[in-house]
Amino acid sequence: MFLPMTTYNLPGIPPYSKNTAIAIGLIIGGWFSGRGQASLVQWRAYDLPMVVYCLTPVATSLSNDLGLYNGISGAFYQFVVWGVPYLAGRTYFRDIENLRDLCIGIIIGGLLYAPLCLYEVRMSPQLSNIFYGFFPHSFVQHMRYDGFRPIVFMQHGLMVALWMALTSTVAYWFWRERKIERMNVLFVVILVGVTIICKSVNGWFSLLAGICFYSIFKRYRSNFLFFLLLIMIPLYMSH
Repeated sequence: MFLPMTTYNLPGIPPYSKNTAIAIGLIIGGWFSGRGQASLVQWRAYDLPMVVYCLTPVATSLSNDLGLYNGISGAFYQFVVWGVPYLAGRTYFRDIENLRDLCIGIIIGGLLYAPLCLYEVRMSPQLSNIFYGFFPHSFVQHMRYDGFRPIVFMQHGLMVALWMALTSTVAYWFWRERKIERMNVLFVVILVGVTIICKSVNGWFSLLAGICFYSIFKRYRSNFLFFLLLIMIPLYMSH
């Protein structure tokens, strides 16, 4: 969450970026914990879309006469960005306790980002300039509703809004389900408030959908809504 949104082209190795650092961190963390070898992934049919998605650049490159090397390079990038986190999820988050730990980490991450978002809403998006000396996107796109929306250290303010909406939804669900004994409603209020002042409609819609879906699930106890949430992710990406 705090790494710079840039890429370093070093000789002899693939480009090093935030996504690369995350992938390497996941691999090294799994290796040191011993889980990387002890918990081998048992492949299922539902893993096939991710495999196809990671290999798609090879077919695209060959069909456009760009060569095999270009396709393999694209597939490597796709695997680093999407494949490694997916494998980490399949390997380490297999039961309720593991998922609970993940959700707690998400809530903590949202609370860490909240004061940074508040700073940029008030002072304008400057943290990337202050700490890393560059702005990762167009500054004009982060002027909204007679003010600013935060970008912090992410690629765009839309990404920050979605992140804060995610943390708010998780915190709200945990608070309503009493999954954490000391889960204070103040945390929920802070995260929801920061999501609102991120000034992005996608964040508002995602937060509203998360809260509404929880309320419907609480009433009817149907898993159908969770399948709808899963479908929303690829639909948003394709849009």
